[in-house]
Amino acid sequence: MNQDNILDFLNTIASHSSIYPEPSEQDWRVLEERFGCSFPDTLRFFISKLQNYDFPLEVFRISISSGNPNNATVLMIYEQELECETDGYHWNPQILPIFHVGNGDIIGVECKAGGEFPLYYIYHEDRYTELLAEKFENSLPILESLMLTENTKT
Repeated sequence: MNQDNILDFLNTIASHSSIYPEPSEQDWRVLEERFGCSFPDTLRFFISKLQNYDFPLEVFRISISSGNPNNATVLMIYEQELECETDGYHWNPQILPIFHVGNGDIIGVECKAGGEFPLYYIYHEDRYTELLAEKFENSLPILESLMLTENTKT
């Protein structure tokens, strides 16, 4: 996956919009310190560019210093999920939430050793986590399918 693949993907499934500024280097440092990892350039580029597109899914903001206060940041959602424990379910503290799918469901990447950053779908009501892609690098076709499915619902 490269930057051209990411831009092609974004232009296929969403319309360009400059709602939020891209995350600053400070925003990334805060996230990397919180998760104890270094995000690969492709993941940083993908998440940064998400801020500039209008999706059928809610994109959680990375930037903590600006943007619409009604749109949640990844850290706000992360902290909420860590605090919410029901029926013995515990949020995986290594998952960075990226999208809100609806009905409380979330798509996120796992920040873990090895740098693969697998992509997960977290079902809110069932409290079940499904692996979508073992590597973030392989996730665009899966995300495109999910986004296009969501687009037909709206």
